[in-house]
Amino acid sequence: SSGDARALVDGLMERWKTTDKEALTVIEQEKTLIELGRNVATIDNKNAIMLELTEQVAALKLQSGGNAREIAAANQLVMLTQRIAKNAAALLVGDEINPEVAFLLGKDTNSFRDILTGLAKGSEVLRLSGHNDAETREKLGDLDGAFKEYQGAISGILGNMQPLVLAKQSGSRIFR
Repeated sequence: SSGDARALVDGLMERWKTTDKEALTVIEQEKTLIELGRNVATIDNKNAIMLELTEQVAALKLQSGGNAREIAAANQLVMLTQRIAKNAAALLVGDEINPEVAFLLGKDTNSFRDILTGLAKGSEVLRLSGHNDAETREKLGDLDGAFKEYQGAISGILGNMQPLVLAKQSGSRIFR
């Protein structure tokens, strides 16, 4: 090309160099991005089970005359299931990964694990006795089993946070 067309083609070639570099970054993270989708889907699919089990534990604590701290802890598990699912889903949307969302996902997962362990086995730090009737022990065991897969999906997300951030940033720059 020559003349005015040449200037336009040269400008386009410069833009393509940047876009191509960003596209390669996204392509290099394809497996990580697919895994993010799978992990969020696992959390979404397990969320109803987690919610049901945590609600049952909270109800059993109330029915069995648990103290206020144990009832509050059981109800906190209910809330955490929803916040974990919301924050995991938030990682899929938007141009960039909000660092606060990623931080809360990890923090909430650790809190869930600590409270669940405290309700099941007791915790001096959380001031939970771990004394449960047979039905509550069984539900806590069911919840622990369900949480393992949920936690695995969350760990998969958090373990790949840096490549996810890079891929999201590159995708955003392509669209801009």
